[in-house]
Amino acid sequence: MAVEAAEEQKPAKSREKTRKRANCGCGPWIRRNGFLLLLLVSTVSGYVLGLFLQSQKLSNHTILLIGFPGQLVLRAFLMIIVPLLFCSLVLGVSSLRKGGDARMVAVTIGFFLGLSTMSAIMGASAGHLVHPGRKITSGNIQAQSTLSGRRGVILDSMLDLLRNAIPGNIIEATFTKEFTHVEMFNLTNSLDNNPQNPGIIYKKSIQKKSGVNFMGLLCFSILFGCALATLGDKGEALHQVIDQLNAVVMKIMHYFLRLLPLGMFFWMFREGLESAAPMQLLEYMGVFLATAFGCIAFHQFILLPLLYLAIVRKNPIPYHMNLLPAILTAFGTSSSAATLPATVRCAEESNKVNRCVTRFVLPLGMVVHMNGGTFYIPLSAVFLAQLEGISLGMPETLVICVTAILLFIAAPATAGGGNPVYLLTVLAAAGINKPQFISLFLSMEWLMERFRTVMNVVADSYVAAFVEKICAKRLPLDYDDIEYASPVLDGYNPSPVVVKDTPPQSASSNVNICRCCGSRIEVA
Repeated sequence: MAVEAAEEQKPAKSREKTRKRANCGCGPWIRRNGFLLLLLVSTVSGYVLGLFLQSQKLSNHTILLIGFPGQLVLRAFLMIIVPLLFCSLVLGVSSLRKGGDARMVAVTIGFFLGLSTMSAIMGASAGHLVHPGRKITSGNIQAQSTLSGRRGVILDSMLDLLRNAIPGNIIEATFTKEFTHVEMFNLTNSLDNNPQNPGIIYKKSIQKKSGVNFMGLLCFSILFGCALATLGDKGEALHQVIDQLNAVVMKIMHYFLRLLPLGMFFWMFREGLESAAPMQLLEYMGVFLATAFGCIAFHQFILLPLLYLAIVRKNPIPYHMNLLPAILTAFGTSSSAATLPATVRCAEESNKVNRCVTRFVLPLGMVVHMNGGTFYIPLSAVFLAQLEGISLGMPETLVICVTAILLFIAAPATAGGGNPVYLLTVLAAAGINKPQFISLFLSMEWLMERFRTVMNVVADSYVAAFVEKICAKRLPLDYDDIEYASPVLDGYNPSPVVVKDTPPQSASSNVNICRCCGSRIEVA
């Protein structure tokens, strides 16, 4: 009987081994990355289905209804941007020790300006080296000469930036922003004609338009956080209130993330239905698009990973792979603001970047760091100049690069950030006042805007890793003891969960507790 029982147990053990072998394959990987796969499949399938159904000639009302669920999901993410921006910046600034703020701000701004400068030089250099404008003849493209530039656009943009940075009403800044409105009057019988634009005068006025004033909220949040940090124990109660508010906002963000694949499917379905002749666009703009995509690939897969390898001294491939949810969200929404919640989750939970860094760097980068625009606008300006037969020298190219960097600091972080206007401004700075082929860029704006947003989001995430490495001595030393449950699918836990056994530390006057993440900070 014992021998028979032993023989019966052998097949049972073999079946258990077979099950373990079957489970050790791709099953655990699929469960860990189920959300990412679902987001990828919904994005691609929605767009492909939209392209396939273009031949059905659906009405505008039907297309609007198809994209309505995706629009609701996008609006849901935009709804929490203002409290998320305020709480993240206040907590990030007020949680660092005295003297740490200045160093982190300097390092962050330095990386932002450095990467923006490198992107602008990359775009202008690619335009001069490849000469994509020579491949297109004016006979194949319908010209458009109704748009023209005017003097003073750069000054108006800078004044608008400073004006919005100090809003007169911080509550009103959450839904309106100011801009310089210019009216053009054509005086054919004017006696005092302008030699540059004969018979044309401009009347300027300051007006308001709907939209979040991100620059004003950013400046107010940083100032509020600095003042809160100087209060010490007096501001502890207010700090805890803002911390709990941030936890509520992150929990709401977790609910919205579960709806993201469904929203992305319908949003990309509508984008596919509205895409205008993608094959004809490739025929006319093939060389220019190839140049642009080559620069984007160099920026994403060579420049940033090499900087990560040199500064952080770690393998950049896992770090980049963990950003895929944020990349897909950025490509689908074409908005850095709508992608901010996903970017924060990827940085904090997947890549384990210190929350003291992410709460400061990522919201700041969303507002002032537009890598994609500073690369694309110089490339487009050089390309248009080649179409117009205008030769751009080194001084004109430098003006284009500097103007693009300054203008995109003031660019909104939402979809459709006014890039055709900035392109016209940069062209006017280079002396091209009447670009005939501007309609080419407007026709492919729906595509390039998505790749620019991906560049912005990825660059911000890498800057967060750089700042964390450089400012490591000013940040919590035992942050590695904090772990999260399932990085993508599980909810956000605002309180740190210490899972490793750490030896008890004796009380010392040189050790403080970080109010941002609850970790110990050793004061030198």
